[in-house]
Amino acid sequence: MNFSFNNLKVGSLVEMEILDNRQNMIKLKTIVEDLTSESVLKLFSPVFQGKPYPLRIGEGFNLITVYKYPTVDKYDIFSCRCKVIDRERDGNISTVTIQKNGSFKAIQRRNYFRLPLIKNMKLNYDGDEIDMLSKDLSANGIRGYINKKIPASSEITLMLDVDEKILELKTKVIECNPDPDHTYRYELRGSFVNIKNSQISLLLKYIFAKQSEAIRKQVEMDDYVSILDTDQHYSDFFSMSNLEKIIRISPILTWVITLISYSYLMNAFRDNNKGINFFFGEFTRSFKPEYLMTANQVAWILLFCIGIGFSMNNLFNKKPKNVINIQYLIQLMLALGVIVTYQVVI
Repeated sequence: MNFSFNNLKVGSLVEMEILDNRQNMIKLKTIVEDLTSESVLKLFSPVFQGKPYPLRIGEGFNLITVYKYPTVDKYDIFSCRCKVIDRERDGNISTVTIQKNGSFKAIQRRNYFRLPLIKNMKLNYDGDEIDMLSKDLSANGIRGYINKKIPASSEITLMLDVDEKILELKTKVIECNPDPDHTYRYELRGSFVNIKNSQISLLLKYIFAKQSEAIRKQVEMDDYVSILDTDQHYSDFFSMSNLEKIIRISPILTWVITLISYSYLMNAFRDNNKGINFFFGEFTRSFKPEYLMTANQVAWILLFCIGIGFSMNNLFNKKPKNVINIQYLIQLMLALGVIVTYQVVI
C-alpha cells in the first residue's frame, strides 16, 4: 500500500519517536490538527511529563501511526522519517508543522501505541479464575497486578472485553514479581501467544480509539497536559497497605483537629451565640479564658500529630509527597497562630 499523509485525517493519533538531549529514545503522542498536503502535516505540540516538549525546527524523528483499511476490519502500523519545519502558538494551544522526508513503511512491532489502562479483568490459570488490575496494554502483551504469584513461562488465558466482545487471549507469563509499592500484590507481565490477526486488529482498534479519545480531551482543556506520556499512579485506597492508608488519611485527621482548635478559639472571644457558637450552647458576652486554654491544648496536640504525620510521609510514602507536606505546613502555621494568641492574651 502507498501510504501518505492523505490517508490520515484530523484527529488521527500519531506517535513521534525522537532522541532527547542525552540521545535516549522517547515516544511522544499527539493528534493531527490539520492536513496540508500529502507530504506536510500540522500536529498539536506533544507534551512530555506534563510540559510541552521543545521541538526544534529542522529536528528529525520517526512518525508512527495506525491505519484502518476502509473495506476490511484490519489495522496496520506505518512509520516514516519526518522533520519539523514550523511552530505556531494560538493562546494555550501550540502546533508544529512537519514534513515527510521518506516513504511510509509497514512495521510489525505490535508494542507500539501501548495504552495506560486501569481496568478490572479476569485471567484463568490452571483452572482458577483470578482477578487482575491492568496497568497497560498493547497488541503484544499486557502488564498488571494480581494477588497470587504465577511462575514465569506459565500459560494463562486473559479475558478482555473490547467493543462489547470478550477476547480470550493465550498469554505467556514473562515475569510475576512482588510489587514493591503494595503488600500482598504481584506485578505480572505477559506476552500474547498464538494471537490471531482478527484479535490483533480488535486490540489495535481498541487501543487506538482509547488513546485518541484521551488526547482529544486533553487538547480541549485550557492547560494542555497529556495523560499518556506520564506514569500512571494507582490510588485505589483498598489496595494499599495499612501504613499507606494511614499516611493518606492523616492530613484529614489533622484538619479535623485544626478545626476543633479554632472552634474553641473563636468561642473564647465571641459575644453572641450565632454561627459556630450554636454548637457549644449559649454564652455570656464576657471573655471565656477556659476555651482559649482548651484551644491552646488542642493546638499542641495538633503539633504533635503533624510531626508524626510529616515524618511518616517523608520516610515511608513512595508516592509524591508535596501535596501532603503542603497541608501539614498550612496546619503548622494555624496551630502556631493559636499558641501565640494564647501566650499574648493569657
